[in-house]
Amino acid sequence: MKDKLLFALYVAIGGVGATGQAMLLRNDLVDSYPFKMMNMPPSEFYAHIGEVGASISPAIAITLVFLFISVKRYWIPAVPVVACPFANFGPA
Repeated sequence: MKDKLLFALYVAIGGVGATGQAMLLRNDLVDSYPFKMMNMPPSEFYAHIGEVGASISPAIAITLVFLFISVKRYWIPAVPVVACPFANFGPA
């Protein structure tokens, strides 16, 4: 029971980190000045990646925890935080 509670706590901590990463990436792609002035590809392309990625990438990152279930327990929060930026650029 203790292991399941620790696992759920680690996944929750990793989920908060992954969501924070997704919001930072969304802010960079949607609200950042260099991406707003792009012509080719247009700025709407980056905004779309940021909007869709902000909702999908934390879910993908947290799902990856269950693929890496054999890692040491203290590494579990790091898996979604590291995977989230990589998952953000996949949907578009």
